[in-house]
Formats: sequence, C-alpha cells, structure tokens
Amino acid sequence: MKNVSFIYLLIFATFALSADTISATDPTPRALLFAGFNNGRVSGDAKLHIQQVTYDPNGKIGEGIFVRKDKTGSWISSDIERIDTRRGSVAFWIKLNNSSTIGLPQLFNIYPGPPYIEANFLPDRPDPKNSAVTLPGEITFTMRLVPTVDGNYSIEEKVGTGGFSFRPGEWHHVVWTWQGMNHKVYLDGTLKHKKVFSSPMPPQALPTFRIGPSFDGFEDVTIDELGTYNFALTPSEVTAAYSATISKPVAPINPHGIDVTAEWGPGVGKVSIAADSGNDFEGSAVKYIVNVYRDGKLIKSGEITKLLRGFGETLISIGTMTPGSYFATVKLVNSRSMVLAIKNSSSFVVPKSAWLGNSLGVSSRVQPPWTAIVVNGLKLSVWGREYDLRGGFGLPRQITSQGQQLLASPVALEIDLGSGPIQLKPSSLSITSIQPHLVTWQGTAAGQGITASVSGSLEYDGMMLITLKLSPTTGPITIKTVRLQTVLPSRRALFMHTTTDQPYWWYPYKSAVPSVPGVFHTNLAQKPRKSTFLAVVLFSDDDRGLEWLGENPAGWRVNEALPIQEMIRDGNGNVRLQNNFVNKNFNLGDPIEINFGYDATPVKPLPADWRGGRFGAAGGTSVFPNNDFDVYWDWRGQSTGGRSNANFPIFSLVPRDSNLYKTATQGMRHEGRKVAPFTNFHVTIPSGGHTWIDLDPIKAETANDGWISVPTKGDADYWVYNVNNALSNNTYDGLYIDEPEPY
Repeated sequence: MKNVSFIYLLIFATFALSADTISATDPTPRALLFAGFNNGRVSGDAKLHIQQVTYDPNGKIGEGIFVRKDKTGSWISSDIERIDTRRGSVAFWIKLNNSSTIGLPQLFNIYPGPPYIEANFLPDRPDPKNSAVTLPGEITFTMRLVPTVDGNYSIEEKVGTGGFSFRPGEWHHVVWTWQGMNHKVYLDGTLKHKKVFSSPMPPQALPTFRIGPSFDGFEDVTIDELGTYNFALTPSEVTAAYSATISKPVAPINPHGIDVTAEWGPGVGKVSIAADSGNDFEGSAVKYIVNVYRDGKLIKSGEITKLLRGFGETLISIGTMTPGSYFATVKLVNSRSMVLAIKNSSSFVVPKSAWLGNSLGVSSRVQPPWTAIVVNGLKLSVWGREYDLRGGFGLPRQITSQGQQLLASPVALEIDLGSGPIQLKPSSLSITSIQPHLVTWQGTAAGQGITASVSGSLEYDGMMLITLKLSPTTGPITIKTVRLQTVLPSRRALFMHTTTDQPYWWYPYKSAVPSVPGVFHTNLAQKPRKSTFLAVVLFSDDDRGLEWLGENPAGWRVNEALPIQEMIRDGNGNVRLQNNFVNKNFNLGDPIEINFGYDATPVKPLPADWRGGRFGAAGGTSVFPNNDFDVYWDWRGQSTGGRSNANFPIFSLVPRDSNLYKTATQGMRHEGRKVAPFTNFHVTIPSGGHTWIDLDPIKAETANDGWISVPTKGDADYWVYNVNNALSNNTYDGLYIDEPEPY
C-alpha cells in the first residue's frame, strides 16, 4: 500500500511540473501592506507617507491607531499599489471608541483610481424614523468605476458585513476578499456575505491608497493589524488571522486556484461565465474551456480565450432554458492544451413556469391599421411613409411622410482622415429579402482605405434599423472624425424633442427650434442619469416628424468630454443633427459596428376624435361614448372601491381577486368608459401566490429593479403573460403604464 501511494505521488508531482502549474510569472501570495502599529511605528514599510499618526496604546495586539476626523486622528498614504484588483484581501481589527458620528465615517480609500474604493462603517444608532428602534452597525466596502459628467459613477457595487452589534469598546475582525467577480466579507472569522459584482475590477488599481477619513465631520475608531494581500484569503486563512496573537501578516496556507461564477439569464437563454486563474495559475493560464449541462447532460460548449492576468469572461447562448438543473464546468488549460484545473459553477434550477419563455404578442403578421410593405426597386413604402434608398449604399436618401419630404439632403456619412471628408464611392446596394412585415438590404461603399457597409431593415410600422460597419480596406488607418449628418428643411423642423436615460417629464429637452444659426443643443446640455447619450432625437412640424434613435453609443470612438451629438441651425436655415461617431484620433485596425435607426411620424392613422380624450376623472356618463381615449385612470380606487392595497397593490399588474375588481368597476363600464389601472413600468412586484418568487435567480428578473434597470426578457415575459390574462378575462380594459423609465 505504501508503494502504491509513493508511485501515485511521483506521478502527481511529474504531472504538476509538466503542466506548468508553477511559473515564474505566477504571483506569489503575499502581503502588499501590513501595518501592526507597534512600538511607535506604523510599519516597517519605508514607502508609506505618514502625514499624521496617533497611537492607541490599547490596540488589539499591542498598539493600534486612532482614525478620527480631527488633529488627534491618523492619515497615512501610499503611491504604490496596495490593492491587487484582480484578486486580493483586506483584513483588520476595528474598535468603536464613540458611537457618535457626523458625516460619512470612513476607514480607508483609493482615490481617484480607477477603481475608486472605500471602506465605511456605521455604529449602532437610533432609527431616525423611530427613536425607540436601534439600527445595527455595519461595515461596507464600495467599488466605483466609470465616472460620469455629473460626478457620479456608472458602476457602483457594495458588499459588507450586514448588521451586527457594533458598540464602543468591542473589537471586531473584518476581512474583505475578492477574486474575479466574487466578493466575500467575513466578520469575527465567520463568512457574513458574498456577492457577485456586475463588473470585475480593472487589472490594476491606480494610487493613492489612503488610511484615514477624507471628509469633515466626526468619527472615533481604532484600527489594528491592517493588511492588504494579493490573494483571496481562504476560510482557513481568515480563521488564522482572527486567531492570531502575534502581530504579523497572514501566511498563505491553502492553494489559491481558479474561481468561477455563472450568471444565468433564463429569459434570454444565455449564461455569463467569468473565471479567474488565482495566483497558482496566472502565468500559465491560456484559455478556459466551458461546458454547460442541464440535468447532467451536456447542452453547449464555449471558450474564454482573451485572458488578462488569468481572468476572462464570455457570454454563451444556450437557447430556451427549459425546467431543470443547470451548471457549468470550466477547465483551465495552458499553452500545450494541458488541463491545469477544473471547477464547476454552482447549480441553478429553472422551475416550471407558465410565463417564462412565452411568445404572446410576438407575430410577423401585419396588424391593421398598418399595411404590408411595398417594394418598388429601392423605394420602400409603409402606411403613410416612404423610404428612398436609390443612389446610395444603404443610408436613406429621402424620407417622406404624408406626402411631404422630411430630408433637405440625403443622410450622409462624413469621414475625415485629417484633410477634410473623403469621398466614399458606393459599389453595391441590393434588397436581400422581402416579406410583408420586413424588408432587408445590404450596401457597400469605399474610399481612401476605408470600407463602409450597411445592413438595413424596415418593419411594416415604419421603423428603419441600420448597422453601419467600418473596416480598413487593406491595413490599419488613422481617422480624425466620423460624422453622420441628418438634415431637415426649416419648415419640417419647427420643434425638437430629445431625451437621455433620465426621462422624467421635466428632464427631456423639448423646444421650438431657434431661428438663429449655430449649435443650439448638444448631448452635454441635457441632464443625464448614467449617460449623456441622447437615445432619441425628434424633429417635427405640426403634423409629422422624423426621429433618429439609438440604444447606446456602442462602437463609437469618442472623447465624452466633447459633444457627440449636436443640433445645428445652418446658415441656409436647414436644421441638422450631427452624430459624431468618432471625435478623436482613432486607429481603425479592426472593424467597428454602430447601430441606429429612423422612424418617420405619424406611425399610424389617428382616430378622428383623438383630441376628445378624458383621463382620470371618476364617475359620470362618458362625454365620448366608446371613445378609446375616455379612460378612467384607476389609482387607489376611492371612487370604485375596487382598488386598494389589499386587493390590487398599486404597482401590481393584476388584482388578487379579479371578480371583486370587475364588480367594483362595472358601473363605470356601463357608462361607456374604459378602466385602465395604474402601474409603473420600472416596477414589477409579482402578485401573491407564485411559488417561484422565492427562487432568487428568477426573482431577479421580476423584482423591483428601481429606476435605472432595463427589464430583462424574463421580466417582459412575466408582464405580457399577466396582462394578457387580465385582458382576456375582461378584468380591465387596458393598463395605464406610468414612468416608463427603462424605455
């Protein structure tokens, strides 16, 4: 038996060496900073900048330092990397000296980054809403990325201890670890919270690392045994740090190999896989092989090939996620295709659901009052409008609505290499498919080393979508600017409406177009939420208009401090939308793609009595019997008695008792009025009785996402299913959707 074991160990050792599990570029697990604060010294690290330090003789192990917001506090900084953002840990002891705080209590931060990182705390404190209630203390760690023009950040993630008893005189040990997308927080040796962040940290943290508060106010704590590490402490190592009685850094005990996260999207049938090699394999990691299983059977495979310091991620389409148990197996391989490590993701269960994956409302049938698309060569006609592609390479040359031309000149793509716009010569344009509900086309133009191609589509309701692809014809080429010009005659652009991702009614820009020549509006002149991008720009006269639309500036190469969308009155009176796809020097080596679209209005005929609407007024015979626009906007149901928080919560889609609601509103319906309950599109709180609501991954697609999250496909499935049932059962006549922020 001993001989067998010995042979096995020899084989394992030989494999380990041949598989390059040990590499000169694998980062050795170590402390990047350790400060024990003993014997009147912060640390033996000579590269720390000590502005001020006040020692607490009653530290956890020997001395500690006071962290305060006055002259008795401590401020220490370092301009070298103290946080390894690919994977790492922060560990320290903390004692609250005074339960009073003023301002934001802060322990340390990295500023300006990226990433901007800070550690904050709150002690036990009275609830400001009820002084008889004591709120528990907590310690939180925050990561922020991508600063926005309004001083906020596009990405903000937090993880912390959660509530615990944090009172003066008590010591607590806190550890924050991260690897790839996974973050964990330990309190007094016990794992308290773990969270998958929406984004990995960048591969390197930019200085400065600062110990001590950055804001005015009041706080008084002592910290001790502060260490930052370039590896994610394992539970055993956390226990060792918590149990230590000698002031010294945590020594690595366990292997520090790969970590895997899998985020599942049952609504869209995709899984996002992120993998990190850990310290053990960073130098030898070349790619990951991913296998996805349902109920133990392989259903899809993929690879992660673009690794940065051993980290990579990918999105794998797995099709309709039928009920079952899903997991992913990730294999890490080296340059010789040898498997270095294997790890499974946690399992994910998709339960049976009547709503997930439904196709209600999805049809290619042309619905009245619209008509089938008419194709006459390169002229495409839908109800009330015509799109003319003749003479170009796929961008609209003219758009007509209600018999009136909307463009003063063809939509133009201007590319400047530094000496003025180049000439793009169209080489091809053809219709590629014709169906009653959808027509597609392809076109190409080229000039001076650049090829521009257009893939376009027109739907029967008049929405035109375009994918513009720019490629180097032979080799990389430097571009100064790329602009898309959409020009309307003055008489067709009397008014303008634009919106960012902050679409409350008082934030969109809506105005008569000024008569004075020059730039009169840009994307930077409008209040953003997370982005200054204008997703909608609409010019119109009294009867018709033209909308330019785009979901986001993906593919654009821009300096966001400069305008990327400009509205201009030209000297000849024309009104121009200039989209600056490229506004800085850019080397076009690989192709880029940019998506946008146009839609001329009106999109369908309006009823003759559309101005005779009445909304919200309760009771009384209909002023306009059987008018679709005479609607009772049902808020709390005081007048009907049918809507209350008990039977029909304000932000729900359907009442709990449909018969009760129908009975309460039948009198109003007999008067010829329609009933449309109020709800918010950005809020989806499912009604009671759904067993799946307790399953977090599904709940994530149907929960209250707040004001900034675009609903997922699963979220839309839930909406459509419930509203369709309510309409089919005659529970109500329609749904009043308020504050449709995500769209």
